[in-house]
Amino acid sequence: MYTNLLINADDFGLHVDINKAIDDCISFGTVNSVSVVTNGEAIDFELLRQFKKYRIFIGIHICWVGEKWLTQNIILKDWKHLLYETLTGGTSFYHKLYMEAEAQIYELVSRGLPVDHIDSHQHIHHFPIHWNIIARLQQKYKIQRVRTAKVADSNLQKTGVSGMFLQAVANYRFLASSYYCVGLKHAGHYDYEKIVQELCISTGKNTELIVHPGINNNSLSSKYINWDFDWELEFKALQSPLFLTCVKSNHFKLIKKDSL
Repeated sequence: MYTNLLINADDFGLHVDINKAIDDCISFGTVNSVSVVTNGEAIDFELLRQFKKYRIFIGIHICWVGEKWLTQNIILKDWKHLLYETLTGGTSFYHKLYMEAEAQIYELVSRGLPVDHIDSHQHIHHFPIHWNIIARLQQKYKIQRVRTAKVADSNLQKTGVSGMFLQAVANYRFLASSYYCVGLKHAGHYDYEKIVQELCISTGKNTELIVHPGINNNSLSSKYINWDFDWELEFKALQSPLFLTCVKSNHFKLIKKDSL
């Protein structure tokens, strides 16, 4: 018996060489879901429309940090700065967060690109206040799925205190219809062997593999130097001729939009 597998490429729209790598993986057949940063500098709605012929799931990657907001002249460095502003800003900042998230969603739906799922940059939507915003928008726009970053085994979780916290809140939000996640522990540094290992551990469960393919170059690396990501390592893993064989041997099926 096969279980469902989503291979979701995060960060479409941040950089042209992330977009290109995702496009290549979709054509190759190893990415069936994309999360879009609509306030990214390289957002390409025409390319997203072309993905529809592959029956790709297109979701919103809510980005409150690292990129300029659509609705305000705001750039917050990371989740720590966002959390501080959220806790000190009161209802006024909550309203700004809500308006920004909705504006990012509207960038898709206004162009005839329905939102199939919601997740967020740095998994910020798992914080209770931010989850409330996402839940309201999920209901308003009738969005089917919200990522819940729960792993099937503790060996797959992000390390450190942040990883423990993420699992604690993900466990609380996890539903019977949710997908377990892999691709968290070594985000930005997955080679073929690491992906295979995590898929083996998650066998038998509906799973979302989170990937970050890209094409390494000075432009991409210098823009996100603090990330220390090796995008091309993940890109090459997804381009491996053995990859789809691995998926099948672990009794997963790559689902397509409208096949559920």
